[in-house]
Amino acid sequence: MWNRQRFLKDPDHGKRVARLNPPSEWITKDVPELRIVDDALWRAAKERQERTRHTMTAGIVRARRPKYLFSGKTSCATCGGGFTLSSRDLLVCFNARERGTCSNQRAIKRQEVEARVLRAMRELFFEPGVFEEFCKAFVAEQERLRRERQAQMGDIRREIAAVQRRREDILQAFSEGMRSESWKDELPTLDVQERELNAALVDPKLPALHPHMAEVFRRKATDLAAGLEHDEHREAAREALRGFLDRIVIPPDDGLLQVEGNFGKMLTAAGGQAVAAAVGHVGCGGGI
Repeated sequence: MWNRQRFLKDPDHGKRVARLNPPSEWITKDVPELRIVDDALWRAAKERQERTRHTMTAGIVRARRPKYLFSGKTSCATCGGGFTLSSRDLLVCFNARERGTCSNQRAIKRQEVEARVLRAMRELFFEPGVFEEFCKAFVAEQERLRRERQAQMGDIRREIAAVQRRREDILQAFSEGMRSESWKDELPTLDVQERELNAALVDPKLPALHPHMAEVFRRKATDLAAGLEHDEHREAAREALRGFLDRIVIPPDDGLLQVEGNFGKMLTAAGGQAVAAAVGHVGCGGGI
């Protein structure tokens, strides 16, 4: 390929800069003798790239595995920014260290954070009294959502009946010889409305609370923590434990770390159903 670009001198600094020529001015020539691989191998490689391309849609950075157990989960209680490693083992607020925009000067060892969080997942997330209160609130929220849903479904059924009556009135008028272009246009609209209303009648299942969730979750969290000690289970245990947490909030000075958990993942792990998005209880946590 020739004439693909030209070089100009930048008047500000005097250096040459490249500029693309219009594609119509490019001069190209096939030189098959310079190929490194043959056509069959090239096509096979491109086909494989197409088949595997979807696995990298989130980008190469998102595809990397976290280096440490809770990498990317720690945040600053003061500014909301990330707590990152300033050395191999010391976590500090990124905004305080690099930008000077945060007053949280706390530094805490990564191993200490991991030990506290694992202990909290085993012992503190579901203390009997706290979990009992959550269960009561969870059940009350489910009942409220069911009542709201029942009222909505009654309204929807009445709307469907009104749409059907309107369609029958129009068809009756046509059968009696009356004609109207607006009625012809209205009939398809009524059909669409009825389909949408019938689709809205589908009743989403609300999550069920495992009767022994606290104990089951505590036992599974303990097993996962133990799995970190074995090479064959380490990666799966890391991912499962990380999934239980939304974030670990680190306050200034010697304040207690705040662990915010993902109840949806915990319910699934304990053998229950994942919490629906409509349920207000989406997290739990406590000081450690």
